[in-house]
Amino acid sequence: MEGSGPARLGFLVPPANWTVESEVRAFLPDGVSIHFNRLSRVDETNEGEGRKRVTADNLNVMAASVGRAARDMAEASPDVIVYCCTSGSFVNGWAGHADLSDRITRQTGIPAITTSTAVLSALQAVKARKVVMVAPYPQEIIDIEIDFFAHFGIEIVTARQIECPTDDDIRAVPAATTAAAVCEAVAGAGAFDAVFVSCTNLRIMPEIARLETVLQKPVVTSNQASLWAALNIVGRSPAAHAGRLSRIVCRRSDPLRLEML
Repeated sequence: MEGSGPARLGFLVPPANWTVESEVRAFLPDGVSIHFNRLSRVDETNEGEGRKRVTADNLNVMAASVGRAARDMAEASPDVIVYCCTSGSFVNGWAGHADLSDRITRQTGIPAITTSTAVLSALQAVKARKVVMVAPYPQEIIDIEIDFFAHFGIEIVTARQIECPTDDDIRAVPAATTAAAVCEAVAGAGAFDAVFVSCTNLRIMPEIARLETVLQKPVVTSNQASLWAALNIVGRSPAAHAGRLSRIVCRRSDPLRLEML
């Protein structure tokens, strides 16, 4: 049975990302609060605007701060902690996303997931094997993401890149522009099961319902999947429907993994 008591979600987010904060709050059910803490990506070799670029080095510097960020978040006593960065949780390959959530739980004793884990669970939930992807990453990061999904049996049939040199540029892309990129990607994609919009800093959630109506396919996004997975862990559903995914309820087979019923 779905829970109805109070619950707290803890999201660890990249330092320049406030998109996720603005997108997910409208979908929180009554009695569920969400709390954010910033990861860090500054070290002695990574200063200035360069640290805002989406590179493997920058993402790994950020991941190194997860212990501090998670311990600070744990003081707020959340019921689950989400490492809320897509590229930061797949950049080290198919095992990296689970390693991050394991590290969080070892340090805090709190169940944890990553956005990549949530997206994998979401794509399985909507039965997607062939996926059209839209992402604002440089090509080398997109290539890593394609290989990441391939390991789990998900084929990216088309990957549409929105060119955004820095996190500030990603955050500035309007949701309508992202939706237009989705439509362009789908136009030449051939057969596909779902659309995935990658990046927790890229605006798209207000457009999900309209896109699903136009495309007649499920649309999964990083923020939508992160919230959906976290709410499933605490036994709740989104307050408003953000696409077909929000209507699917999963169960947990253990504290760190989501498994479809």
